[in-house]
Amino acid sequence: MIKLRLRLTYIVLILFSHLINAQYWIAGDTSELSHYIINQHFNPGDKVLFDIDCDGLQDFYLHATPPIDRVSPWSRLTLWMEKNVEVLNSDEGEITTFNVQDTISFENDVWTEHLSFIYGTGELGSYGHQLINNKFIAFRKNTEDTSYCFLRFSSSGINFSVHEIFSACLSNNILHSQDFSESTMIFPNPFESSLIIRGPNIKTVNFFDIGGVEVFPETINMENDVTNFNNLPSGIYIAAITFNDNTRKHYKIVKK
Repeated sequence: MIKLRLRLTYIVLILFSHLINAQYWIAGDTSELSHYIINQHFNPGDKVLFDIDCDGLQDFYLHATPPIDRVSPWSRLTLWMEKNVEVLNSDEGEITTFNVQDTISFENDVWTEHLSFIYGTGELGSYGHQLINNKFIAFRKNTEDTSYCFLRFSSSGINFSVHEIFSACLSNNILHSQDFSESTMIFPNPFESSLIIRGPNIKTVNFFDIGGVEVFPETINMENDVTNFNNLPSGIYIAAITFNDNTRKHYKIVKK
């Protein structure tokens, strides 16, 4: 009887130790995370860059690559990750998806930096997820201060949508998508009071409301961050960027 009690006590201690040492994130518990509604659809050829730890640098991207020609007829939804960036994989050979009420482990054995796709087709047939319907996918930057990024995501082949983002950052984590040029970054977007625009050859930036009325009387020089949006109401605005060659591009920005 004493041996049985000791054995039960030992089992309880092991289970308690496991619970203490393991970390879990419940998708429904978002009280400590920033939340951003995106609801943006992406098509073959589109590329979306993400920043996990909000340092303004790319951590991973999704790229929908359509067939090029008859010699290269394959399609692929590529997942590319920088050093120290990992995706939740659970040793399944493909990206792990989960629902709002699911619980996921933060332990290292369910994360990988070696997965390079979400879906694809090739000579041997299809691989990965042909269809993801409104599920979460999880990424982390595994450094000294580990940062996490959870995307509610849908895809059908290489067409995909990002519905919302949960993270510890005060931005929506998207650096730029097909709406942005490859060299120009606008973040965070949506923003609260401060907006950063970076890229080579930017000459000036003007801001307009959706009615075409300029919201600042002077042209903004983006050598310094814009920090004086505090007096503007929440809404949709247009950033008109003029480059050194006098070409101009317009980008939609959202003030929360």
